[in-house]
Amino acid sequence: MWKSVPQALRHRASVPRQPRLYSQPRLHNRFYFDSIFSTTANYPLSEGGHWKDKICIPNVPDCDRNLPILIMGDFPQWGRSGFNGSENPIYSFNDDLTWTRGKHVLKAGYLHELAPYVGLGQQAGPGKRHLQYEQHSAARGRAIRNTGGGIGFASFLAGEAGTATINTPRRVGMRWRYHAMYFQDDWRRQPALSINLGIAL
Repeated sequence: MWKSVPQALRHRASVPRQPRLYSQPRLHNRFYFDSIFSTTANYPLSEGGHWKDKICIPNVPDCDRNLPILIMGDFPQWGRSGFNGSENPIYSFNDDLTWTRGKHVLKAGYLHELAPYVGLGQQAGPGKRHLQYEQHSAARGRAIRNTGGGIGFASFLAGEAGTATINTPRRVGMRWRYHAMYFQDDWRRQPALSINLGIAL
């Protein structure tokens, strides 16, 4: 019952800003600002079950919020990775300029984009333990189960784990900046001939 990991995706885009315009008969400038906000969140079905009074691994960051992750070879895994997600806002500034001069229509533009990213998570906050059958096999530590015997559940009852993992609450922030620009010349060489030249960076 704890295998499924539902995901909530929330996406919110800002209301498009009314572009600011500067216009003359031969000159037109358009600039605007925009932003997009999106978040993702993953929760196991056991999230918020108040597990501290039911089953708890001592000395872990938080054994109340989620069921501990227990891996035994004899039964399906107990618990799943805890909450994790991200916050992904994007902010952008754009400016486009058009200038008509004789037979040329000159165009230029610039874009600046800021994209912060915040990673959130506490996947193994209540602890994660591998309970191995070798811990209670006839030949202790023997890796061949058919000849050594032992069950992982016995290791669970005895409180003996082969390996253990914990994760403290995580909030990692990163930031990317992006710049782009272009220049274009639409040259009407003759009534039936136009030449388009441009460069984009």
